[in-house]
Amino acid sequence: MKLTPAILSEWSSAPISEVKTLELARRDISCVDDLSFCIELRKLDLSHNALSEKSTTAGLVELKSLTWLNISNNHLDHGSFISAMDELIVLNFSHNELIRIPEEIVNCPKLKALVLGNNQIQQVENLGKLEQLNTLVLSNNRLTEIPLLLKNTEIVKLSLGNNQIRVIPDLSHLSQLRELRLNNNKILTIPNHLSHCASLEILDLGNNILTSWSDVESLAFIKKLTNLNLKGNKVCDEPDYRNRVLKLIPTLRVLDGQRCDEKYRLKLEKRQNRQVHRKSEKPRAPLTPAEDHGKPRGVRFSKNRTWIRPRDKPETTEGSGNI
Repeated sequence: MKLTPAILSEWSSAPISEVKTLELARRDISCVDDLSFCIELRKLDLSHNALSEKSTTAGLVELKSLTWLNISNNHLDHGSFISAMDELIVLNFSHNELIRIPEEIVNCPKLKALVLGNNQIQQVENLGKLEQLNTLVLSNNRLTEIPLLLKNTEIVKLSLGNNQIRVIPDLSHLSQLRELRLNNNKILTIPNHLSHCASLEILDLGNNILTSWSDVESLAFIKKLTNLNLKGNKVCDEPDYRNRVLKLIPTLRVLDGQRCDEKYRLKLEKRQNRQVHRKSEKPRAPLTPAEDHGKPRGVRFSKNRTWIRPRDKPETTEGSGNI
């Protein structure tokens, strides 16, 4: 279906020139006509459609006021339509057919979140001018190395899972980095310089090639690490693996997807002790017919079969009501 001004007018209850948000996901849109009349448009969702060639997205070029664009799950191998979107803050370009990061991205200096997962990208480039970028998702691509991102020092979240990465380079210049996801790669060891990422709290290294304690010992020097995943590595088969990791990294609250902080451990221990205590208690014998028949109303038996009477209600005296 071709998205035209006439169709938009039918879908929208407000004048198109005043619309600020358009939710157009899953509409089987194969081509976008000129949308330059949407002068107030800030947020546009075109995910899960059938956009492909440059001609099918030409109508997006004049959307210069957009701050949020989701164009995921299409068939795009280009980004020509973002060349004039210099107000863009969030761009979701995942699940397309990109083999490289579009060079037009340099025209989006205000971009803070860039999602490029599930493409065919082999090399990271054209990000040097995105100095405000704080979230970069490049999972499920064809990368063989981690980009240095020397000018993207505001990065907080970096997701590179499901690639072909073998080595973790020195990322100490990413002083704001709090979340690093490198699961499902081919990483052999964790380098000492990873501890220079002073803000790192979440580290996912699941399903790599970490085989022995010597490969992970440097984790002890990551001062703020609270969430670690090593699941799927051979090191997890080492004797007393879990306790050794917790001793190595006392700041951990979550290990391999399971909570492990002291507060949670104490709570779990109390619960387990309570269950053991309940199992050890002898089951209470049922009341005999005589006991049940002779029990006054409103009372119950204690453990030693003495009656427990409800508290007597205080008697009200005359004239004690509210005045």
